[in-house]
Amino acid sequence: MNTDWNLDNIYKSVSSEEFKRDTKEYKKAVEDFNNWCKVNLVTTDNAQNKLEKYIVLKNKVMSYNKLIIYANLAQTTDTTNSEISKAIDIIEGIESETSYQNTAIVDFVKNIDNLDQLIENSSLLKEHSFYLSEIKNKGNYTLSSAEEAIISKMKNTGSLLWEKQWNQLTSTLMVDYNNEEIPLSQARNLAYDKSGKVRKSAYEAELKAYSKIENPVAFCMNGIKGEVITLSNMRGYKSPLDMTLIESRIDNDILRAMFGAIEESLDKLQNYFIIKARALG
Repeated sequence: MNTDWNLDNIYKSVSSEEFKRDTKEYKKAVEDFNNWCKVNLVTTDNAQNKLEKYIVLKNKVMSYNKLIIYANLAQTTDTTNSEISKAIDIIEGIESETSYQNTAIVDFVKNIDNLDQLIENSSLLKEHSFYLSEIKNKGNYTLSSAEEAIISKMKNTGSLLWEKQWNQLTSTLMVDYNNEEIPLSQARNLAYDKSGKVRKSAYEAELKAYSKIENPVAFCMNGIKGEVITLSNMRGYKSPLDMTLIESRIDNDILRAMFGAIEESLDKLQNYFIIKARALG
């Protein structure tokens, strides 16, 4: 069985003419969309037609998501490729410009008093009713267009950069296993080996290898967490947990019920894993 990745059905490479063409088209689509929003989302006049047009333009912009998907997949197998990294930076730079249209539609929708009626009158809006309802709910936690644009751009040198650093550190980490240096991914795959001795030794070798990068990884994690704390405060959430719950569409009662069910079943879960471990040797 061939286990090699082949992404040719998306793009041949980030230097291919197709990839470069779509990158230019993506940038143009975002610029056109932003300009349309600046002109049309100022007032709620003719709101139904404007919402329908917004959805059409939004779908066009989102059709270029394959650019970043392809680039990230390509980088997964070649984290030191500077050409791929540059392509990702360019795409993320374009993506950061979409913050304006995202903020503009929130301001627009929260001022529509008869949103449910507009949705009922349009088949296109009905198809996107959940999306529109989510936009309505975001109104209480969205900053101004200027603030959201700044945040979006600064993420490229903030949490997104810390995430890239973490990916680069872990993807290039070598593990000392049985006096042989093997990649971290290979060591992790040994967790599925038939031999319990192999699984245990690979696990211990993996944990030991992390000591090589523990300090820079800690910086990465703290940088990301710091950004989350700052943004949750700026947007008016009670805490990062509150923000996560709202974005996940659950509340504290549901969360407590979930943890309560886990605690009640903890003994059974522990016994299950003990029996499983014995069965696996």
